[in-house]
Parts: sequence; structure tokens; C-alpha cells
Amino acid sequence: MVIIEPHIHMFSRTTDEYCAMYNAGIRACVEPSFWLGANREYAGSFFDYFKIILDFETVRAARFGIDHYAAISVNPKEAEDLGLAREVIAGLDRFLAHERCLAVGEIGLNNITENEAKVFAEQLEIAKNKNLPVIIHLPHFNKPKGIDWTAQIVKDSGKNCGKLNISACDPNDRCESENCSGFYATLSKGNVTIMFVSRMGWKFVLTLGILMNFLSKPFQQRLLFSQI
Repeated sequence: MVIIEPHIHMFSRTTDEYCAMYNAGIRACVEPSFWLGANREYAGSFFDYFKIILDFETVRAARFGIDHYAAISVNPKEAEDLGLAREVIAGLDRFLAHERCLAVGEIGLNNITENEAKVFAEQLEIAKNKNLPVIIHLPHFNKPKGIDWTAQIVKDSGKNCGKLNISACDPNDRCESENCSGFYATLSKGNVTIMFVSRMGWKFVLTLGILMNFLSKPFQQRLLFSQI
């Protein structure tokens, strides 16, 4: 059985973890761009990082039998500086055209602010124009509000919901709004991958963790996997 890890930040992980992934049956992964722990001050810092996850990580992963791809964007944690975010957005084209770039992401809301919403919408428009999938990040607090506004922004953009993956959902999250239907969502807890359709109408794909090798073979064979 071949497993695809659809969301992992290998920039901050060691080669030992590539070995663990391979031993667990993972043969391909997607690395969305993300916040590095401190806000970057220059557009060039973003561009250097994009080069690392598109080029260097591809080579590093291949040494351990993993086919590595990436998603590129201005992440929501650094979207509050609108001037800098737009400078980075203006330079995204060459990275989105890279043969290892599969999607725009992670984009979305973090502190649920107007500036974040603007940067989110502008990158959704790029993804729509380039017909690229999108990986969407949700805030870590007040998620029902974040989910509702995220869904509204997406619907206002006209982006095809079938090419969206909403990441970092908690199994206990709920959104009662009519906006919250028709999206793919990734549940981030449990390190187990299962696809199901809830009564809310959401299609959920739980991200596979590298602990797959701890699961029994019969259980592994019942799992369903989805590539972004």
C-alpha cells in the first residue's frame, strides 16, 4: 500500500523522520509554506524560503525515497503587514509555476482580521486564475467564526470548492452557518487518516501522521487516502 502524506512541514523536521515516513509506507508528501516562528521583514526572506521547500527539500526527500512537493503562499500569520504581504504576492508567479508546486497554501485567517481577509481573498483569486488547488488554514481560536468567514470569502471568490482543503480542524469544531458546506477539511488530531462524510455535509480527510507504522495491518488496509 502506497501512502501520500498531504500536509507536513519538513523544513522543521529531521532526516530521521523521512526514514520513519518511508518505513511507514509513505512515498510522497506535500509541504505547505508556513510561519517560521518569527515574522519575516523582507519579501526576499519569503522567496528564499520558497526556494528551500521547492528545491532543497525535494532533493533531501528523494535521498530517503520520498517524492516531495510543496504549496506556496503568504501564510495568514504574516498577512497583517499588508504592504509586505502584497509585495510577496506580486512575486509568487515564478514559484507557483515551479514543477514541484502543487497548490496555493496555506492561506486563510489567523487572528480573523480585515487585513488577513484581504490577503486571503487576493491569493484565492490567484489560485482561481491559475486553476490551482488551495490549502486553507483556520485560526486556532474562535474557530466557528473563522470557519464561517473563511467559507464566505471562498464563496465570494467563486473558487471551485472541490479544489479546496481546509486544514487544522478539530473533530469538535462546529459551524452552523450555511456557508460551511461543500468543502474538504483536514482534521489535525490523532495522526490517523480516515475519509468520511459528516451529517453537516463536509467531506473530511484526516491528515496521516508518521505514526502509521504503529497501526495494525488490518486497520491500515481499511484506511482511505486522499492526495491534495
